Amino acid sequence: MSKPYSVCLIGNSHVAALKMAWSKRAPKLADGFSLRFFSAQNYMMAHIALKGRMLVPGRADLAEKLRFTSDGLDRIELDDYDAFVIVGSGFGIDVPKLRGVGGAPSHLGFARIDNLVSEACFDAVLEATFAGTHAISLIDMIRQVTQAPIVLVGAPFMSERLLEDDEIKDDLHMKDRAALGPYIARARAIAERVAAARGADVIWQDESTVAMPGFTRHTFNRGAVRFNLRDGAMPEFDDKHGNEDYGHLVMTKVVARLDELSGGRVLAA
Repeated sequence: MSKPYSVCLIGNSHVAALKMAWSKRAPKLADGFSLRFFSAQNYMMAHIALKGRMLVPGRADLAEKLRFTSDGLDRIELDDYDAFVIVGSGFGIDVPKLRGVGGAPSHLGFARIDNLVSEACFDAVLEATFAGTHAISLIDMIRQVTQAPIVLVGAPFMSERLLEDDEIKDDLHMKDRAALGPYIARARAIAERVAAARGADVIWQDESTVAMPGFTRHTFNRGAVRFNLRDGAMPEFDDKHGNEDYGHLVMTKVVARLDELSGGRVLAA
């Protein structure tokens, strides 16, 4: 009889919505299955280091955040887990940010391009952008120790509320679904290629949360969740983070994929 399946989920602030959803709406699970969450702000993620067969914090505030989100642990013993889930940590498709990097001739019909580059150069820039994220750094460290399954969860798109921003709303092509669809598909394909080179699967947000290609329905930003070590009210809306409903849809996809990868050792029969 195989031992119970154990999963480690690591990521930045986007983990909060997933953990809240999991604590309230977890599915029926196989006997003994365990899932431990570790999270810290994105700027802290650069200070996680591989030491032997452990991921350890390189600064005191990071150690504190890891203990807070994991219910007491400030280091990750990689051999303790059968699979890993990496969340966000810079790995995602931020349309305004990507457009600021530059564009190719195929984008001239729907975007203002300040830095025009070739199609091949644009793809190379996107690939370097995804490869340079903290998420990929984590995967590279894990891969030095284990070939266990890794699922990479992309950060959510920015909220559709940005389309009402004074600067953006005048750019009518930003609301052109026909133009943005191929743009997002291209970015996803490159992101998935970067992950696949490291033996990781990519899970994107559920289509029901997407207002139009590259933007999240604001319904899923209302009451967005973030970990808060200190007292303080959260804003009603957050253009970057998802709420519990968002987290539930993501976790449903994550658990289904883990169940496939494990041969049915995650969900109850």
